[in-house]
Amino acid sequence: TRVQGQLTLSTGRPVSQNELIKVFEAALRLNNGALVSDGNGGYRIIPAGEAAAGEIGHVGPLERGLGVPPGYGVTIMPLRHISSEAMIRLLDGFLARGGSARAEAVGNLLLVRGSAREREVIADVVDMFDVDWLKGQSAGIFPLAHASPDAIIQELNTVLQNEQNSLAS
Repeated sequence: TRVQGQLTLSTGRPVSQNELIKVFEAALRLNNGALVSDGNGGYRIIPAGEAAAGEIGHVGPLERGLGVPPGYGVTIMPLRHISSEAMIRLLDGFLARGGSARAEAVGNLLLVRGSAREREVIADVVDMFDVDWLKGQSAGIFPLAHASPDAIIQELNTVLQNEQNSLAS
C-alpha cells in the first residue's frame, strides 16, 4: 500500500462514467496519486512521483474526437502541418504549467506523457497550431511586361494599406 488515505467526491450534477474516472484522476493528482491503466481494462493507483519517473500506463495514438483515455499515459500525436520541433517550442509554456506533463519529438510525431487531463490540454493546443494556414489561399506568378517591380510594389502597398484602413473603420 504505497498510496493510502480516504477520498470523498461530491458532484453538483450527475456525471458519466468517463467523467467520473477523470474527476477521480484529478482528485488523486491533488493528493499526489496517479491512476495508471493495468492493461486489462482496470486501473492501479500509484504515487504520482512513480508515474512521472517511469510508470507509463496507457500508450496509444490520439483518436481525434474521442479524446484521451483516463489515467496516466503517453499519447502519440501525428503532426500534419507543423514540425514537431516547432510544436515543442510552442508548448514550452503549457508544459511548464502542466506539472508532470512531458513532450518529446520523434520524427513528425509528438509524444505527450502525463495525466489524461494534461494530455487533453496539450492535444487541444496542438489542434490549434497544427493547421494549414494556406488552405483556401492561392498564389500566382505574373511576369511584368510594361512596369518595373519597384513601381508595382509601391502600388500594391498603397492598395493594401487603403484596404486595411477601410476594414478598420
